[in-house]
Amino acid sequence: MKPRYFFGIIIASFVAGVVGVAIAWADEQRVALVVGNGNYKSINRLVNPTNDAEDMARALRKVGFEVILRTDLTKDGFDKALAEFARKAAGASAALFYYAGHGVAYQQQNYILPVDIEVRDQVDLQFRAIEMPHVMEAFDRVPGVKIVMLDTCRDNPLDRRFAGVTRSIQDRGLARIDASEGFVIAYATSPNHTAQDGTDHNSPFTDAFIHRLAEPDLEIATLFRRVTQDVYEQTNGRQRPEVSISLIGDFYLNPITSDAQAWSRIADSTQAADFERFIQSYPQSSHIPEARRKLEIFAKIELERDQRLLQQSEDQARALQKAQQEKADQEQKRLDALRQAREEVERRALQEQATRREADREAVERLIKERLGKAQPAPASAADATAVRSEVERLAEKNRQERQELEIAAERYRLHQLILHREKAAGAEADRLDAEIRDLVRKQVERIAAQRLQRAGGQSEVRETAGGVTPKPAPEPVQP
Repeated sequence: MKPRYFFGIIIASFVAGVVGVAIAWADEQRVALVVGNGNYKSINRLVNPTNDAEDMARALRKVGFEVILRTDLTKDGFDKALAEFARKAAGASAALFYYAGHGVAYQQQNYILPVDIEVRDQVDLQFRAIEMPHVMEAFDRVPGVKIVMLDTCRDNPLDRRFAGVTRSIQDRGLARIDASEGFVIAYATSPNHTAQDGTDHNSPFTDAFIHRLAEPDLEIATLFRRVTQDVYEQTNGRQRPEVSISLIGDFYLNPITSDAQAWSRIADSTQAADFERFIQSYPQSSHIPEARRKLEIFAKIELERDQRLLQQSEDQARALQKAQQEKADQEQKRLDALRQAREEVERRALQEQATRREADREAVERLIKERLGKAQPAPASAADATAVRSEVERLAEKNRQERQELEIAAERYRLHQLILHREKAAGAEADRLDAEIRDLVRKQVERIAAQRLQRAGGQSEVRETAGGVTPKPAPEPVQP
């Protein structure tokens, strides 16, 4: 193992132990399938894939991955491992496939070689190797980030076997895989180049990746850029990894952060949730008092905002209530004005009617006096006296009827006023008005009945009929 790998692990452990790091992936589901094939039976063996796979699995577990570690897989073992990976990765927020071992490209298709493969021709390659599309299908039910790492084709053992058979088989390296959305595909080397197996414990690519993975808060694009630089420098430019990233947002394989780093990112935040997460993640941090002070400020601001909104709501409710009351008052004034106008019209009509009747009465009285005055010089005959007496009685009766009609009109006006007041009254007042209205109606009925009897002759005698009683008609008055 390289010294810098030990140094990276030591530094990461020290940081985690001293400052109390926060693990952002604690609630996430992360699954990885790590495969190292080196102990081939029919083609040349590789020394480091087993070391690479074991060290990679250890590093991924430290950053929250559930790792399925397999080494020296046969074709059947590879299929079983992929099935297990596909089941566990369903619904995962991050899924990773790492492979170290032999690989080859044939007719623009990449193949991973199981340890039990015996390649006599391209038919064996097509039907006994693992096609990369088969590997990619294991990610079908992964909604999160999907990562494929291929530390392969370090030495193509099939070059000589296929020499002269067909040019469709590439001499070196794997073909580029088209990455769909959500995928990160990392190759240990660039197209048409082989990846070195390494002279130490790990290959250059795996060694650089494990080293950089131990650094906290490296966005995945930044992490692989640094891995590429490390491999390029370590191999003196002979090997240059290639990475294809198709992510919409940022993603961190190792989002472990010290309290100082975390505080530097949220110190000027305007979101209370940032400081709540900080307090939960770093309960022993020296920045806790400041975080709590900011939470108190946020709480005060929130309270003032709520109070202001409540006050605004109350003001709006009062304004609405006032507007409704003003509208109701205006409507009531309008109704009162209409009622008063109607009452005034009725009052004036009654007054004019009474005035006219009073004038008629006075005219009748003047006429009687004039006739009586003209009759004084000569003694009136019996017939004249009877005629005058009948006229006087007729006029008196007319006067009496007019007074009764005025009284009836006045009672009707009074009844109208009572009905208007009854519409607004309630309780005992309503009961009193109901009784008064009934009494007034009864009086009007009785008065009208009496008038009818008087007009029929004023006789109290009645005669029975089949349908009831009918007043006897009075004799016609004698006309002068």
